[in-house]
Amino acid sequence: MNRWDPRTKLFVVLLLSSTAVVLDDLRLFAVLLGLALLVVAVFQGDVGVLYRLRKILAVLFPLIVIQSVFTGGGEPLLSVGGMPLITTVGLQRGGGLVFRIAVIILASSILMKEPSRRIIQGLIQCRIPYEIAFMVHLAIRFLPLLQEELQDAFTAVQLRGVELDRLPLRRRLYVYTHLFLPILAGVVGKAREISTAMEMKAFRAVPKRTSHMQLCFGRRDYLAMGVSVLLLAGLAGMGTI
Repeated sequence: MNRWDPRTKLFVVLLLSSTAVVLDDLRLFAVLLGLALLVVAVFQGDVGVLYRLRKILAVLFPLIVIQSVFTGGGEPLLSVGGMPLITTVGLQRGGGLVFRIAVIILASSILMKEPSRRIIQGLIQCRIPYEIAFMVHLAIRFLPLLQEELQDAFTAVQLRGVELDRLPLRRRLYVYTHLFLPILAGVVGKAREISTAMEMKAFRAVPKRTSHMQLCFGRRDYLAMGVSVLLLAGLAGMGTI
């Protein structure tokens, strides 16, 4: 089976995430989001991850209002009682944060379907110690874990007769804020289980590990990395003009 080298995926994910941090223009963010969707399609990632995490992204939109209220400057776009509710600066900063999170989530989805053994081997061949490589792999797998905890929490709320889609926005945000603590507790509990399992399997018992697997770059890997560098460097250059 002809697969992409996991190092190519890691390289593209690093480029997308770095570009999302550098940009500060909503129009360029929209272009970057389109490029991220294209990259996910090329690498056969999970495009539907944004839809499944839409409830988290919906909570981020009030950040636009918060940035507008507590950040000075900018032209008011919407005012209530003489107080600016949405300003150009708040829209720029809040919208930029939403775009950044969306791009990073899409970029990480590229690695979700990649076997963990290949990701770890790719990091090791990049001269990264296997302990750090394994920790990076766990961080990549954190998103599906968070998604599972979110789904369980929202299902539990709906089983109690609460229809979130029919609640007013204020009440819906109130419910979401009270769900974050049990979701965080569940994720920490599963992280503790993973740590215990690693210790039972004698993780770090020896300083070095050997592997029968060896990864090799193909022509399309070099092509994908080169095109990614050109496109994202050009986009980042436009943001500094």
